[in-house]
Amino acid sequence: MGNTSLDIDQYRHIYTEYAPMLMRFAEKFVSGFFAEDIVHDVFLKLWDKQVFRLPENDLKRVLYVSVRNACLDCLRRMNMEQEIIDHRALQLKLEELDFFEASDELFMRKDLLDLLMKKVAELPERSQQIFRMSYLE
Repeated sequence: MGNTSLDIDQYRHIYTEYAPMLMRFAEKFVSGFFAEDIVHDVFLKLWDKQVFRLPENDLKRVLYVSVRNACLDCLRRMNMEQEIIDHRALQLKLEELDFFEASDELFMRKDLLDLLMKKVAELPERSQQIFRMSYLE
């Protein structure tokens, strides 16, 4: 079964709708250069699997989880290549990604950042500084 022009229009609509949000999400964890690559790759894989035919809520979940996992892979590769000097900062970013996955219901809510900052406030002072430096820069 080939892709129809209707499929292409729908795919284009989904890309336009979600790519900017997904890039902002990815940029919390990796640089803009990697974020763009990651989001493009996710959409390419999605096209092959026809995932864009899913209902919107499922689609949104698949998109965010795919981007999250790609960010994790990217961070782990950087970690293995020793490109990130402060492994504690990386660890915090990895934990933050896990936190995003764990808070499924909160996922799309605006107060997620408040919740995240509360979590940060529970960390030891030094870890808070590292987190703020890596997250807010």
